[in-house]
Amino acid sequence: MDSNIDPISATEQQLMALKPMLNTLPQVVISGCLMGEKVRYDGGHKRQQHLHERLEEFVTLRSFCPEVAAGMGIPREPIHWIETRQDKLELQQVTAPHTSYEIPVRDACEDWLATYAVDAAILKARSPSCGVGTTPVVSTRGQLLPTIDGLWVQCIKRHVSSALIVDESFIAQRADTLWFVTLLYLRQIEQQASAPIQWAQQALTLDTPEQQRQAIYSLLPSILLKD
Repeated sequence: MDSNIDPISATEQQLMALKPMLNTLPQVVISGCLMGEKVRYDGGHKRQQHLHERLEEFVTLRSFCPEVAAGMGIPREPIHWIETRQDKLELQQVTAPHTSYEIPVRDACEDWLATYAVDAAILKARSPSCGVGTTPVVSTRGQLLPTIDGLWVQCIKRHVSSALIVDESFIAQRADTLWFVTLLYLRQIEQQASAPIQWAQQALTLDTPEQQRQAIYSLLPSILLKD
């Protein structure tokens, strides 16, 4: 490999070399609005162009909007989580407090998970469905309460506890995006039992510090040399 190439590009090349070793590409579900689909409550989208550019060569991307899948329409009245009584949260329409959408949205999420595999998710921050620990909750008096996971995230965690789940802020940096892909590839290769397990005893997470990430990257060529 060219010694003059920058570290991030070098990592990309290593991952492209590892790609043929995978039986199947990691399956990553993306909030539809981040994919550029006009599925938000106001009929708009939140397309993340770099998401496509940095990920589509490495993984299989699938878009999903739980609220549209639940039949809520586009555009639609916004929904939010509200604490109706102590420790009791409900997903209700903002302008019609007694209109609950928790069951249809949950059913739509369950149906999707019964149809498709999912290894990871990149979801819209603060969404009542897709927020990853960032979804707002209000009291009946309009006070902001501690944030929670959106309903889609709750479903994924319940059914696929090993899934990597982030919001769009994580893939804003190219280096973090490559680490996300690296974790997915290492998991896949380890499951296939087709590579050394130097990383198996290490607690590799999305928050793994840069120094430890670089140590893992230095091991990637050994996978290619196996056999």
